[in-house]
Amino acid sequence: MGFNSAIFILNDRLGIAEKDPEGFGKAIIRAIQVHGYNQPNPLIGFGAECFHCQHADGNNLYLLGGNTVRKLPGYAFTARHVPDEELNLAILKDFADKMGFRLVKKSVKKETA
Repeated sequence: MGFNSAIFILNDRLGIAEKDPEGFGKAIIRAIQVHGYNQPNPLIGFGAECFHCQHADGNNLYLLGGNTVRKLPGYAFTARHVPDEELNLAILKDFADKMGFRLVKKSVKKETA
């Protein structure tokens, strides 16, 4: 399966990377290499950071916005063949549990004849 990485890039800073594409590429590689070694979100420079690097079967929740990435407390370890609905529910339940809530499905109202 392997490992996957995700990079957060500030579009407003693309000009910096465009001036030094080789340096930008090397910085991305370096950030991926050090991710997880006491550096949870290594800054790449060039207006970017590596915010996710883990086994391909691990699924996390992230909040993206305001020029930042925040990791939320939700996780599911599943294989690629798991249907999206099942994976989404597993992550949502884990997130709710870690936030101190219990996720329950709404009851279906019975129709009267």
